Amino acid sequence: MQTKKVFHENWWLDACVGKNNWDQITYESNGHKIFWPFYKKSFLGLKLLKQPQLTPFLGPWFESKENKELNYGKYDELLLNAFYSLPKHDLINQCLGRELNDSFILSLKKINHTILYTYILQVSNEKILWGNYSKSLKRDIKYAIKANIKVKVEDDFNILNDLSNITFEAKSIVRPYDKFYLESIYREATDRKRSKLYIARNNKNKPCSCALILNDENCSYYLIGGQDRSIEESNHSVKLLLHNAILDSFYSKKKFDFEGSMNPSIEKFFRGFGGKRTPYICLRNINNKYLKIIDFIRRNLT
Repeated sequence: MQTKKVFHENWWLDACVGKNNWDQITYESNGHKIFWPFYKKSFLGLKLLKQPQLTPFLGPWFESKENKELNYGKYDELLLNAFYSLPKHDLINQCLGRELNDSFILSLKKINHTILYTYILQVSNEKILWGNYSKSLKRDIKYAIKANIKVKVEDDFNILNDLSNITFEAKSIVRPYDKFYLESIYREATDRKRSKLYIARNNKNKPCSCALILNDENCSYYLIGGQDRSIEESNHSVKLLLHNAILDSFYSKKKFDFEGSMNPSIEKFFRGFGGKRTPYICLRNINNKYLKIIDFIRRNLT
C-alpha cells in the first residue's frame, strides 16, 4: 500500500510550484482513504495535471485506520474512484510511488500508462552491501580513497548549482530548471533537515562531484547529482560519494532509491550498486482529441 512520502508533503509542493498551483483530491471508503495531489497547469488553453520538476513521483497515497494491507478489490476501487475524482483535464502525466505498482485496473479501464524502473537498495548488513557491488565499482571506490578524495556533508548551494550546470552543459542539454527553482527546494529541504548535500573534493580541496539526497522516514532518494569532468578524479569521486550516502542511509535503517533512469549507461551505473530493479507506473492519459493526434504523430515519428 502506497504511504505518504516526502514528495507528497505540503511543504515540498509549496516549494516546487507555490501554494496556489497544486491541489489534491480525497476519496474515502470503509475507513480507507486515498489522497491524490497534482500540479495544475494551463498551457494554450489546455488543462494539465502533472508533477513538478525534481519530483520523481507523485500520484496517490493511501491511509487506513487499521493500517491493513488492501485486498485487490478495495485497492482497485480506491484507485479508480480517485482517478475519476480528479478535476477535468486534457492531460495527466504523473509517475506513481514505488509501492503502487499494480496496474491491472488501469489496463482494464484503458487508462494509458507505462512501466518504468528504478533501483532500490535495502540490505541487512554492510558486508552484504559491499559484496553486492560490482567489481569495477569496488575498484573505483578504492582508487578514490587512495587518491585522497574526501566526502563530506556540506551546506553549499553554489557548489550544487555549479556542478549541476556543468553536468548538463557537458551533455549539451539545457537544464530543465533554473537556479531559483533549485534554490527554493534546496533551502526548504535543508531548513527542515530533510536533505543532505554530499560533496567530494580532491587533494587540492576542489569540488569534483556532489549529490543532493532527500530523506523521508523510510527512504533516501538520490535527487540531483553533478560532477566536473575536467577534474581527473571526478568519475571515481562520484562512486565514493554515493557509497558514503548509501552507508548513511543504511545506518539510518532507510532504503536507498536511485531514482532510476531508462538511459542505458546510467542504468548500468546504478545497477552496479546491487540494488533491486523495481517497477513503477507512469500515467500519461490524454482526454483531448487534438492532443491525441499530436501524441500519435510524435510517437510514430520518433
